[in-house]
Amino acid sequence: MALSYNEYIGDGSQTLYTTPPYLDPSHIQVAVGGTAIASSGYTLSGTSLTFNTAPVNGAAILINRKTSQNQRLTNYEDASLLTADVMDADATQLFYMTQEALDWSEGALTKDDNLNYSAGQKRIVDVADPVNPQDVATRSFVANQIAAGTGAVTVDSIAPTSAKKGDLWIDTADNVMYVYTGSEWVNGGVQETERHDFLGSDAYLESADQSYFAGTLHDGSVSSIFQLYLNGVLLKPTTTALDFTTGDYNVLNAAVLSIKPAPSASDEITVVKSASISAAILEELTSLKESAVLVTTVGHGGRSIKETITATDGQTVLNLTNSYVQDINNVSVYVNGVRQSAYVESTTTSITLTNPLTVGDEVVVIINEYSVNQGGHINPKPNLLINGDFDIWQRGTSFTTLGASNYTADRWIGYDATGFNTTVSQGSPEDVNGLRTTPLKFERHTLSSAGGITQRIENGDAVYNKTVTMSFWAKVDSGVSSLSPNLIFRDSSGNTLNPDEAYDSPSLAVTTSWQFFTHTMAINESFTEAQREGMMAQVYIKDLLDVATYSIAQVKLEEGTNFTGWPHVDPTTELAKCQRYFATSYAQGESVGQAATSNAPYRQMATKTAAGGGAITFNVQFPVTMRETSPTIQVYSTFNGVAGQFYNETTGDNKSISYGTKTDKGFYFGNASAQQITDGNYYSYHYTANAEL
Repeated sequence: MALSYNEYIGDGSQTLYTTPPYLDPSHIQVAVGGTAIASSGYTLSGTSLTFNTAPVNGAAILINRKTSQNQRLTNYEDASLLTADVMDADATQLFYMTQEALDWSEGALTKDDNLNYSAGQKRIVDVADPVNPQDVATRSFVANQIAAGTGAVTVDSIAPTSAKKGDLWIDTADNVMYVYTGSEWVNGGVQETERHDFLGSDAYLESADQSYFAGTLHDGSVSSIFQLYLNGVLLKPTTTALDFTTGDYNVLNAAVLSIKPAPSASDEITVVKSASISAAILEELTSLKESAVLVTTVGHGGRSIKETITATDGQTVLNLTNSYVQDINNVSVYVNGVRQSAYVESTTTSITLTNPLTVGDEVVVIINEYSVNQGGHINPKPNLLINGDFDIWQRGTSFTTLGASNYTADRWIGYDATGFNTTVSQGSPEDVNGLRTTPLKFERHTLSSAGGITQRIENGDAVYNKTVTMSFWAKVDSGVSSLSPNLIFRDSSGNTLNPDEAYDSPSLAVTTSWQFFTHTMAINESFTEAQREGMMAQVYIKDLLDVATYSIAQVKLEEGTNFTGWPHVDPTTELAKCQRYFATSYAQGESVGQAATSNAPYRQMATKTAAGGGAITFNVQFPVTMRETSPTIQVYSTFNGVAGQFYNETTGDNKSISYGTKTDKGFYFGNASAQQITDGNYYSYHYTANAEL
């Protein structure tokens, strides 16, 4: 709340407004709609200000106090009478200046949680033009640069007379963007491919068992043919003019092409004209291509690489120059233009065909995981798991006493039937598969019963009788370990509906380097309607009783037979999903129940609510609507983390709690009847709300 100024919005009729308290009328400053109003434009009477003319409707009104800072209003002299009024006036001047300084600091640019300056959704005005490369640019400066053609982008009907390589010109006359190559302006756009269909009977001449087709059949030119198909089979261009031992068709000139052998009259011929792209953009793409690498990790699709092989007689094994991940990349194989399906992805650098090839057959292999960067996969399917990348740890970052249902990273249970032989903790950030990841670290200290991590999926129908694929990255930090993913179903009461081992994967040996694992499960169950009511699924990654420390990252469950890539994960959205099951006022990474005053613990000054009483009520609103209407609530003292108590910051003691109503939106509580509350004291607390499955 402002202490030294008042803000209003005019309604076109009101003239009377209230000022903050002041020592002298000259200390009051008034502005309407950003324009200062002279003292002749209003009348002051105490803290009442009356405008001569009512501010217009919607006008912002600021009535501000600015106490004199360079002149004291009270001057003490020897042997003078020191009265309360004199001392109050002097103290009030200092008091008012302090209030004004506080208001000014609250209105200044502040730093957010990432130490970036924030204007709080307000405009920043009166900014000078930029000078250095990292200076802020104003709207006017950018607009002037574009309009004047002095920047990298010019928007005008006339090409700029002075440009440098890479500059853009948007021609407003024909709405075309051009790129300057260093010597000329060229079209900076892309022309889509064109397809034209016709028949063999459209040939205007047949000679020497070949057909000639005029360019008028396909938009006046055949010089830009990209692909030519005969009855759906891709034809190969000749490498020497009219030498049909080297190909199937030959472009004679801009208007005529020849095909041999001659198509019959009913044969379908399809011409695909090539896409065109500006020279400047092509130059940049060529540069990118030269620096591109074939991504041999998983989930980084976006560009393709093509390898061409000329077959030997009887050849079945295709040895590739580039590697790929088996059964994950979209590998396509063509033999003489016909796509093949009878082959096996035998190794990461080879493919084995079922049918032997004939000498001279042209084989084209396309790997659709070629990328110039570590970008995301094209259209990856969503992750049915929450917090699969282990970014969110609301309960703390290290857990040592694990049973069958102890939550660690949000939504993830770390379990060990013996309860005392395992530690689950947050690992250090590192690059896994090209993505910055914070893995989960699982450490088994002694040999005992089975352990691992697990997550319950609220809607079991999302995977019921479907084929799903579970994938993750793992490595051993010490010891030897093997892992096994699995999936089971539970009814609404948590009872197991199918055998625990029904969808076990084989034992997966984990090494000291990050490895990618997938396990596809064809779910085949038959549950009753009663069992499926409220049914949930539960995925496991179990270790096989090894004394070891291993790390797990990027766990995904998706519908289908293959891993389709790691989807983009927005941290704010993922946190909200987690908070639907568990919400807390503790900062992320802080252990629940510890003495903590960070993350702005909930704090309130007590005001007695009844005559002679000492009651206080705290109302808490959850950050999101929780999964159930009656979550489990626990309140903790900020002083020593004691559950069921809150802390009197003024006197330094805890008070017991009396819980009130709770819903999926929030809850309230107060002090126990025997715990008296002192009016004006400050009380603080932390809370957790649990609605896990």
